[in-house]
Amino acid sequence: MRSLLGWMIMWVGAAYAVGGNEAHLTEIHVIERQEKGTLLDFIPPTTSLSGENLRRRREPTLGDTLKGEAGVNSNSFGTGASRPVIRGLDGDRIRVLQNGLGALDASAQSADHAVPLDTLNTERIEVVRGPMSLLYGSSAVGGVVNVVNQRLHTRFEEGHLWQAQTQTETVLGGHASGVRGDHGADGWMLHVDAGLRDAGDQRVSRQSDRPRGRVGNSQVEQRSAGFGVSRIFDRGHLGVSVGHFSSDYGSVAEPEVEIFMRQNRWELSGEWRFENAWADKMRVRSAYSRYRHDEREGGSVGTVFANRGSETRLEFLRERGEWSHVLGTQSIFSQFSAEGEEAYLPTSANDQTALFSFHERRNGPWTWSGGARIENQRSRAEGDAVLSESMVRGFTGASGSLGALRRLDGDWSLGANYSYTERAPTFQELYADGVHVATGTFDIGDDSLKKEKAHALELSLRRKSDDWELRWSVFGQSFDRYVALIPTGGQDGEGNAIHEYRQVGAHFWGSDAEARWRWAPAWTLVGRGDIVRAKNRDDGSNLPRISPARLTAGVEYERDAWSGDAEVQRVFEQTKTAPDETRTDGFTMVNLGGRRAFLWDDYRLEAFVLLKNIFDEQGRQHLSMSTVKDIAPLPGRNVVVGAQAIF
Repeated sequence: MRSLLGWMIMWVGAAYAVGGNEAHLTEIHVIERQEKGTLLDFIPPTTSLSGENLRRRREPTLGDTLKGEAGVNSNSFGTGASRPVIRGLDGDRIRVLQNGLGALDASAQSADHAVPLDTLNTERIEVVRGPMSLLYGSSAVGGVVNVVNQRLHTRFEEGHLWQAQTQTETVLGGHASGVRGDHGADGWMLHVDAGLRDAGDQRVSRQSDRPRGRVGNSQVEQRSAGFGVSRIFDRGHLGVSVGHFSSDYGSVAEPEVEIFMRQNRWELSGEWRFENAWADKMRVRSAYSRYRHDEREGGSVGTVFANRGSETRLEFLRERGEWSHVLGTQSIFSQFSAEGEEAYLPTSANDQTALFSFHERRNGPWTWSGGARIENQRSRAEGDAVLSESMVRGFTGASGSLGALRRLDGDWSLGANYSYTERAPTFQELYADGVHVATGTFDIGDDSLKKEKAHALELSLRRKSDDWELRWSVFGQSFDRYVALIPTGGQDGEGNAIHEYRQVGAHFWGSDAEARWRWAPAWTLVGRGDIVRAKNRDDGSNLPRISPARLTAGVEYERDAWSGDAEVQRVFEQTKTAPDETRTDGFTMVNLGGRRAFLWDDYRLEAFVLLKNIFDEQGRQHLSMSTVKDIAPLPGRNVVVGAQAIF
């Protein structure tokens, strides 16, 4: 019934797009409308995945959607959960944002916890590789991923526009459908969206030894809905939105366990432009979230994770001549709890307040930048079954950055960026004590952990012209007192490997690059590659779960109503393993895609076919926990058929 409903949503919309006569399309371009991202576009550069590129790479989870981008991979936990990994860093060192504010979930606490974001109705995903701690907090020491939807508008456009889409794919035996609409009248902008995804167990390569060619308990069912209203003024805007997301999915590491995750989220966004004042504009954004995550075994709830939190940002922006300035404050609050027989984290209240300032000066071919941030963080854990008595830890950290960009002859530029970050240990690193069933480990925190300190340096070469887009970066990041979850070599009474959070010296270094060359009017060549290494400086060993080297080559074709692409990605064998970590074989994936657009005066219908892993290659994700890597290979051959209508 739900599958039939999904198809009906799409095809009713498509029929209306072809035959309807009541729509009035103006200039509301829901897809790829904004050229500049919502993240401040300073050094390091922000890259964006949107439009056709996003539709081609869209997967049920955020991490798997981004895993083909240079420098970005995924710690996949089956079909239902994955989180981005940037340059070898994951978890609390990568900030995942929705419309510039934190996801306010529990995904950073465990790989089996999904990010509550709907990729179906996402307009754009922005990625910053490297530290953005200055603007977005110490947990952005590895990078930022910002998921942008259209629920809140910043400018008025009269008229209305609807978009409906659907797709089905063989590897999951299911479908995904979404619809969204925008309407503008009398200075008001309204938005509504809804999405659903229903998929069965993931099919794997015939070369795999999995029974019946599928990964057991990997099914996923997602639902989302959102509404937003914005008022556009002559000198600014103010809007509010509400969104709901739910995901019910199996835990591939536990055959009898299903996860039921829910989040309700409210957002506010406003901007006011001043006249004859010390600042040009004031911008405020705020989000409040109620998150719940039930782990059920045999129909009964075993453990409940909950997180109630909020985040607010206030920014003042000023431009005078060659100078640009940003001054802002940020506050984050969360109340986290884990209750049940498998709870290994205590109930805790966590709050963070910060003041930051950033400045940029353009002087001929040079652009200089610099800024600083001061951040206070406190974590208060309650005494319960996990923690014998209440504890409070407080930290004050500082961050700073310096950058330079030199425009060279022609379309080239050369950039350098240095940053220093102090990150406070999370409540999980401080207070964990118990069996983490999803990973098969017994995790022990250390309430005496100190601030983690990191120095990062990045050099980048860029080119942007009508025919070329190129970015090549070389980076290094050195950590003092890096918090790592390290195996002790022992086991608990149930055979779970004991891991302890310890502080070690760590060093990450590597390179990533991406290029696009339009060598003919209809043809574009695409290339991407990355490599990262990570060492424990104290004993010289490799750090675990580091992405193997990858190379991707592709070609894209676009002429009139037809477009297509072909891509070959080689993932090399990972031999630089940590103690007690197994190697992961390399593999090669080949993907093809084709699209045909049908255009009318005010309507557009596009049909597409994607062939993923067409040679049914077996691959395993080295970044996943060993229990998952062995159980859940990457998807086998997959045929995706779908359509999208805009009217």
